[in-house]
Amino acid sequence: MPTMIRCAMLCPATPKDLALYQHGAVISLSYGAGGAAVVPLSTLLPRDTRAMLHTPRLLIDPLTEDDAPFMLALLNDPDFILHIADRGVRSVDQARQYLRDGPLLSYQENGFGLWAVRPGEGGEPIGICGLVKRATLADVDIGYAFLPAARGRGLALESARAVLDHARDELGLRRLVAIVTPGNQPSRQLLESLGFAYESMIQLTPEAEALCLYAWENP
Repeated sequence: MPTMIRCAMLCPATPKDLALYQHGAVISLSYGAGGAAVVPLSTLLPRDTRAMLHTPRLLIDPLTEDDAPFMLALLNDPDFILHIADRGVRSVDQARQYLRDGPLLSYQENGFGLWAVRPGEGGEPIGICGLVKRATLADVDIGYAFLPAARGRGLALESARAVLDHARDELGLRRLVAIVTPGNQPSRQLLESLGFAYESMIQLTPEAEALCLYAWENP
């Protein structure tokens, strides 16, 4: 089972923190003579870029601005554009801003996001996998994308299983969804291997193409 390396800073519990606790987005720490503090994960993750999840072959940890060249390559991969979207990112500076506005902001606001997937010994990312909270979906969804050289070896499934375990065991999420283009059969098969089931066709916006909505629920 993947493990999370935690660092902590004590802070007073607020109503917002307690609401986050109900959604598994915080951890509770004891200190002093029976005292306790509620610590939002959003205060921890941006400060701790050490290893987060390990699998037999992979290291999954937070993205940083240093990963901008990798992100530029991934966002311009033809399969990414075909099955996910063309983000219009064409330079390293734009990729760096994309990271700031996307994954890095999500770490701060949600305590999770899309993470870098690296070889087990570390090094440059070979893909991304993680959790996304979209304004257009009621539930948190799982997402993943890999560079062409990392495909066909079961790495997407391995990383997605680790993220699913983390969402269930560490964040306490009882339901996750995933969206996928109808023609992306490898991704649909991966979701089914994880225990996701097809629910319906949806559009994230009125003008967007229809996508398959899959869902997983913790029994």
